[in-house]
Amino acid sequence: MIVGERSREQDIEVNVCTAEAAMRLDEPRQFSLEEALEYTSCDELLEITPKNLRLRKRVLSKHDRQKSIKNF
Repeated sequence: MIVGERSREQDIEVNVCTAEAAMRLDEPRQFSLEEALEYTSCDELLEITPKNLRLRKRVLSKHDRQKSIKNF
């Protein structure tokens, strides 16, 4: 799940279930299909449904992502 945006290139692993309760999340950004495609990076996928556009990592597990980076 993507819960924020970072100005740097690296991603931050966050567990939103254990994060501070005082953390304030901004409203989700609304993208058009073209904007969402531009926003994705090479390790992400865009899931398209009739009602939603969902951005997610290509490899969901943090451990598997690190392993695939080493093998690449």
